[in-house]
Amino acid sequence: MTTTSIPIQNVTPKADTRRFPLDQWYVAGFSSDLTDKPIARTFLNQKVVLFRTGEGQVGALEDRWCHRSLPLSCRTVVGTGG
Repeated sequence: MTTTSIPIQNVTPKADTRRFPLDQWYVAGFSSDLTDKPIARTFLNQKVVLFRTGEGQVGALEDRWCHRSLPLSCRTVVGTGG
């Protein structure tokens, strides 16, 4: 069983997260959870979208479309941006 993790660093706590180190790795989910549909997760009160590219690479971003402030997790993955 494979797990996928993302680093949570340089975040500004929005609630009482002092009990959790912000410079550590946290389990994001199982690799099998990541398909062609992005999924939303919240880590230490930070909204994150997890996704897999067309080439199978795993990615994680802030779950916010920067131009419209809508969740990226409601969209689809198209191309690789490269």
